[in-house]
Amino acid sequence: MFQAVIVEKEDEIYAVEKSASASISCFGEFEVRNRTGQPIHWPTQKMEELFAYLLCHHGEAISEWRLVDSIWAITDSEQVKQSLHITINGLIKMVNEHGLAVDIQKQSNGYVLETTSKDYDVLAFQRFDLSLLQRESNYDAIEQLCDRYKGPLLERRNYSWKYPLVRHYGQKYTSLVRHLLQRDMDEQGWQRVERRLYNYLSMYPLHQEMNLTMLLLYARSSQLQKMERHFTWFSSLYQMEKGEELPKEIREWVESYLL
Repeated sequence: MFQAVIVEKEDEIYAVEKSASASISCFGEFEVRNRTGQPIHWPTQKMEELFAYLLCHHGEAISEWRLVDSIWAITDSEQVKQSLHITINGLIKMVNEHGLAVDIQKQSNGYVLETTSKDYDVLAFQRFDLSLLQRESNYDAIEQLCDRYKGPLLERRNYSWKYPLVRHYGQKYTSLVRHLLQRDMDEQGWQRVERRLYNYLSMYPLHQEMNLTMLLLYARSSQLQKMERHFTWFSSLYQMEKGEELPKEIREWVESYLL
């Protein structure tokens, strides 16, 4: 959690770090809270989308034409570029007024967003190198990172530019969960496995690998009633969403435990 207060000095505005409750969440519901912990209500949808876009491209210099093309879906309209300038100036003003620890700067023919204090959920995922999973296992750090994932990126926002990022971060989250599950299964930490899978499937209920892992968990821990209930639930959901039965090999594997 972080906050910045505004101090005026020689007609310039500076962000000064101060411990408080301002926060930014991009996974699941997009929510930005000010220094008093209250949700920020954006004056326009374009301003909210512009902020989300810059947050998801932290540290990257984004040209004006790319912003216009991504958010306004027009590349050659001077009127739209004027709208961009008005929107970004209003955004910078709101960021300062509400004490958000980010800095939006003009760079040549574009803009870049940097944090001036602690990170936020997408940035934390962006900075985590998955190759570390092959060389070391800092399970506490991975646990903390997974706890910040509350659902797909900007879940209730219909931003056309977000979908490659939704897939990227969803896959990254899956890799982290898979790594933790392997540790838990090796240690026979069945309750941890069940809790982790339950949380994952609450966001991605049709993920076949994770559903099979849940069934395997119940088989290994001799919880056959739970195995049957989960299989019934997964089969019904799969039938409803896909319009067909689960693959035959899955049904036969489960039945070999239940019969």
